[in-house]
Amino acid sequence: MLAALLVLAIAGYALKVSQDTYLQQGQMLVTGRADDFRQEVTTNLERITLAMRHVALANLRDATDPEARRRLIDESLREHMTLVPEVTHLRQTDANGVVRFQGAERSSLGQQLGQDPVFIQARGAHHDGLLMGEPQFDRAQGRWKLPLAYRVEDHAGRFQGIVIGELDLVYFDRMIDRRQLDPMDSLALRSTQLTLLSRQTGRDERAQPIGTRRIAPPFAEALKTAPLRGAFTARNVFDGVERITAYSTATPFPVMTLAGVSRDEVLRPWVAVAWRIGALAAVAALAVLASALLTLRAWRMQSDGTRRIDEAGRLTRVLLAAAADGVHVLDHEGRVVEMSDSFAEMLGWPREALLGQHVSTWDHSDSAEHLTERIRSFPLGQRQSFQTRHRRADGSLIDVEISRVALTIDGRWLLYCASRDITRRLELEAEQSAMLDNEVVGILRLREHQVVWANRAIYRMFGLPEEATLDAVAPRLVPEEMELPARLDAHRSDLLAGRPVRAQLQMHRLDGSPIWIDIQGTRLSADARDTLWVLADISALRRYQDEIEHLAMHDALTGLPNRRLLEDRLGQSLALSRRDGHALAVAYIDLDGFKGVNDRLGHAAGDLLLQDAARRILDGVREHDTVCRMGGDEFVLLLPVLKHEEEAEFIVQRVLQSLRRPYSLAAEGAVHVTASAGLALYPHDTHDGETLLRLADAALYQAKAAGRDQLNRWGLSEARQDQPGPEPQADTADRERPAGS
Repeated sequence: MLAALLVLAIAGYALKVSQDTYLQQGQMLVTGRADDFRQEVTTNLERITLAMRHVALANLRDATDPEARRRLIDESLREHMTLVPEVTHLRQTDANGVVRFQGAERSSLGQQLGQDPVFIQARGAHHDGLLMGEPQFDRAQGRWKLPLAYRVEDHAGRFQGIVIGELDLVYFDRMIDRRQLDPMDSLALRSTQLTLLSRQTGRDERAQPIGTRRIAPPFAEALKTAPLRGAFTARNVFDGVERITAYSTATPFPVMTLAGVSRDEVLRPWVAVAWRIGALAAVAALAVLASALLTLRAWRMQSDGTRRIDEAGRLTRVLLAAAADGVHVLDHEGRVVEMSDSFAEMLGWPREALLGQHVSTWDHSDSAEHLTERIRSFPLGQRQSFQTRHRRADGSLIDVEISRVALTIDGRWLLYCASRDITRRLELEAEQSAMLDNEVVGILRLREHQVVWANRAIYRMFGLPEEATLDAVAPRLVPEEMELPARLDAHRSDLLAGRPVRAQLQMHRLDGSPIWIDIQGTRLSADARDTLWVLADISALRRYQDEIEHLAMHDALTGLPNRRLLEDRLGQSLALSRRDGHALAVAYIDLDGFKGVNDRLGHAAGDLLLQDAARRILDGVREHDTVCRMGGDEFVLLLPVLKHEEEAEFIVQRVLQSLRRPYSLAAEGAVHVTASAGLALYPHDTHDGETLLRLADAALYQAKAAGRDQLNRWGLSEARQDQPGPEPQADTADRERPAGS
């Protein structure tokens, strides 16, 4: 009875381990789905953020009057409504929450949004990222909409209102619809306040209502320990399905994605395995009990059949010693004299059909004669294990691992074999090998800070030759700048606790080219001596971030710095001038007659002229000077580290002289345009950067009023003129045309 209980206990433990394996696979599946959905949501929200940010930046452009400013912002609203059509009713308020701009529409102008929660949230925010309100039900359209807002600031960072729009939550439903879900699977999107924004199941029945914050208690417990990313198992109160669910937060946006799969569907293959293992365990337990009864009966009977009963008992005990495997006993001719039920089940034959059959019935690795010869030559007492293939009764092939030993019992030679079906194990090993040795994600295994294994993706990622040995490439895999040993020591407590260590590093390939790596490490052993590191190439993502930052600080047409970058450099230059005592100048330059070129030749010609003018200005200044386009045909020169104040006037006069040269506008011929300039100096005129810009702008208007095509220094009564520009000429053979004034 103890032996039978032991067999059942082993079977129960095997079932528990097998069940945990299937549940872990289910959790890995939903984690991948949640991360994939989060990546798609993050990408779309980043695109919406960029569009609303461009609208907010339009407020920083200089405009001559309020009407021009209104047209500029309305044009930006109309342009970005076409770029993000999923965001409807895009408009902008002032600092009091009154809608002042709405593109081509006027239906909401004057609308009061001062008490709107998303407006209050934006007014108190200390960053300029995308803001989200709570979902609202539009009774007129019968749809749920999500308010989106972006904070509008002036040049000093003061709150000036919000750019606001509504995102139809059907947009997220469509994103989910594009994914193939099984009937019991689910996919959902919630805000970080746990408000449900979208949820669908594969059968799309009894979906949870939008706007609810009701969550399962296991979800709440999981959020306490892992607020950004994790998994839990719970029964959904709306459709009654128990699911394994993973969640992932779309940082920096206040939303999280959830993916679920039915726990019953995950364990469906395991149930079949459990029945088989349970049946084998029951048969083995019964066999143990039967053997005990037979032994007891043999001891009591004391008859002439004692020897045969004893032999049968020994054969039975041999079979039971490997009850979990397919046990079979062969004689000297290679025929079956005894077997376990598990062996017959493994081959799909009835037990009676296999008794007395030759081994060649299921083993086709060689002819019957050669198999018999190999069995006869097998030495006594020597144990041997090997792998081969067996053919089942239905013709299918399975991989098996066989352990065999030859013994003699009462002078009879017998070969005891224990077979185990390893088909599934080999498949899992192949899957694991394919996952580890992929071409995309690099994986390193370290032992005491030394590389002991690296997959092929590491070689590709760092440009290492495939034929290189691990000893040769290990210094490239763990260079000094990765600081993996230092990171292990600094985060040893995290590794010992099972928490991952993550960082982003800039490294270099074998050819010296830079590469950005996102690296995450976790322990493999309890003492953290063995660790596993996963590396991903994020160079493309970093380049995309650099491009976004460049667009935010530079003019799209000319590539020159914009007002925001100018203010940053002006602040730095003033600090250096105060420290070193050097003079500093700011010059405003405005093209005379540019509007006439635009009106007569079109915006395309005007853009070409502005690009050419920008190049000429850059050629006329010093290497450490800054040239900025403020908007339209207006440029600003920042001239730091002046040896004397006259040096600034000389540089500006050189630029004005360069701008007087004719402009070749392709088919339009040559066009003459002049420029006017206003100049202000630090510390002669003011000690404040904002005032310095304002004085230079005022000096420019004085130069315009004095007749244009000249430089005016703030504080001087007369403008300084280097030499007059060329007079407008009539059309000639080379198609020169004067610019309009």
